[in-house]
Amino acid sequence: MIAGDDVAIGRLAEEYRRHLPEGFQSEVDEVEAALLKGRLVDAIQAKGGKEERNRNISRCVLSELRELLCGKGLRYGGVRKGGRALELGLAVAMGKTVGEALSVDEESATACVLFLWQVCRRVGAKRFCELWAGEGK
Repeated sequence: MIAGDDVAIGRLAEEYRRHLPEGFQSEVDEVEAALLKGRLVDAIQAKGGKEERNRNISRCVLSELRELLCGKGLRYGGVRKGGRALELGLAVAMGKTVGEALSVDEESATACVLFLWQVCRRVGAKRFCELWAGEGK
């Protein structure tokens, strides 16, 4: 189970929806479908342009979420001790990391974090981590 308030995160994601990059909701839907089928998004090829940009953003966000949910490193150690809950401050920090890495504005990257966090909640942390560990085949 991933800690956090589904309703609060959902509301927050909706507040940030207008900041999603164009076409990113389709990326979110594709990521969720892949994870629910036991595949990682790396197995899905982007077609270029906006789709490729969105795929790169989702990969970067999922990498951060993987570090939070599945990792044992120090970066999110304090959050893991508190139950791995996503709150606005953490979402913004992840958004800043993603934004800096990919030259995406912080609000757009934060919106992507919030929407993909919801996907991880629906898939489940255990299943998400199994897929990243290569056990989801």
